[in-house]
Amino acid sequence: MDKVSYALGLGIGRQLSQMGADNLDIDDFAKAIKDILAGKKPEIDDAEAQTLVKDFFEKQEAKQRAAAAEKFKETKEKGEAYLAENAKKEGVVTLPSGLQYQVIKEGNGRRPKATDKVKCHYEGMLVDGTLFDSSIQRGEPATFPLNGVIKGWTEALTMMPVGSKWELYIPQNLGYGARQAGKIKPYSTLIFTVELVGIDKPEPVQESLKNTGDSSKSFVLLLTCAVGALVGLCVCFCLVWDVCTNGYLKTDLGSLGLFVLCVGGFMAGGGVNKALGERLGNKGRTDKK
Repeated sequence: MDKVSYALGLGIGRQLSQMGADNLDIDDFAKAIKDILAGKKPEIDDAEAQTLVKDFFEKQEAKQRAAAAEKFKETKEKGEAYLAENAKKEGVVTLPSGLQYQVIKEGNGRRPKATDKVKCHYEGMLVDGTLFDSSIQRGEPATFPLNGVIKGWTEALTMMPVGSKWELYIPQNLGYGARQAGKIKPYSTLIFTVELVGIDKPEPVQESLKNTGDSSKSFVLLLTCAVGALVGLCVCFCLVWDVCTNGYLKTDLGSLGLFVLCVGGFMAGGGVNKALGERLGNKGRTDKK
């Protein structure tokens, strides 16, 4: 057994299995690889392949959302009941989005924009009182861009003057929604006590990056990335060719892993790589508090 091939198959196979893609036909995976390596015309064209992959993962996502909604139905209902009662309390403001807040202390500084980077002290709790995060316990405020956090935070903090301390009550659709985030179950309503300490000044643009220098550096970076991608594709091609030649595609997980590697390289022109990228994660960004 070629252990490298098997190891690649294990990792990617588990990832696809976690997404519910565990009923794929491994023989067809292997056939697609062999057809590409042999220079044969694929049995489906790139446009159809892109559509099939996109539709498949959309259906898988819909199934996962439905399953999560049923599993965490009680969590969602408890959060909704909490917000309904909380809205009746004196001093609690409910916005059209469903976000609720209460002013503990009003600052007199400027309000940040959604594109600003802010510095905050905060504590986050669930409606049952479970503390899931605290910059206070860590002993230093957190700094992050407002357009890189959950919607409830972005909406609230753009209304807060620097120096303010508010309590936020964030419905699940403005928080993490159907996603699990550490101790935070899907569909959880979140409670944050937030003090807006300050707004970070934007970093000055280096003189060497202004005007024409900027575009030349961008071109060099783009060229470097392109060369790196080409080298990676060549390595992938050689690996798959070697495994196919020596007959190691008989292992199901190994075949699955190698096919996923190949489909990104050999069918990128048709957009399959883009479709897989969108569906397998990686939205590229992990929302913070």
